[in-house]
Amino acid sequence: MNFSIRHPINFVSPDFHLSGIGETPIELALPYKLEDYLQGRRRLSEVAAYIKDGGVKVLTIHATQGHLTDGGFLDWGGEIMKFAEQLQARSVVFHPENSAKKRRLEVQVIALQNLKTLQRITDVTVAIETFGGPRRVLTPEEIIFNGLPLILDTSHLEQNKTMYLIREHHGGIVGLHLSETRVDEHPEHQGETNQHQPVKDFGFKVLDALILKGWTGTVAL
Repeated sequence: MNFSIRHPINFVSPDFHLSGIGETPIELALPYKLEDYLQGRRRLSEVAAYIKDGGVKVLTIHATQGHLTDGGFLDWGGEIMKFAEQLQARSVVFHPENSAKKRRLEVQVIALQNLKTLQRITDVTVAIETFGGPRRVLTPEEIIFNGLPLILDTSHLEQNKTMYLIREHHGGIVGLHLSETRVDEHPEHQGETNQHQPVKDFGFKVLDALILKGWTGTVAL
């Protein structure tokens, strides 16, 4: 396994919010909102130069949260893939958006076509992150069924679903977003559930299960 930390980028900051990383490998997270990414995309070449000059090791890139079915997906998605190639990243992670129930299968066809077109123009792996709920344009099972590389996020799924995917479909998992969902122990927030908490218990069970399967993908903390 290859471990990294998720680290967001800021197009506004002179050092792109990437100073002080040192030799720690990262998953580089592009701006969350598509409009923020589009406003700053002209600086991608500067970011690539900054990363190379600073010796920052980028294992994976987390794409902006635009829709897979967006008419401009191949434009901004292809741009991100080329950026990943420059940095010699192993994969780029995309989110499958929610869709209306009546149109889900219709738009899923568009998403699959876009993803396969995108993969044909690059050797960097185009990967899809897991989310629970039936409204996603691609569920974890559908990602696997359609032969797409899967990023397993342990805070987005119930624990039994996570372990099922490892047990039955570990060969399709190329990356792991490792964190935990826990009930808040603070007296003022009792009963609240928080996602993306540091590994404490379940995360180690996930790693043990993957080790038993001989899995050697990338892990982002």
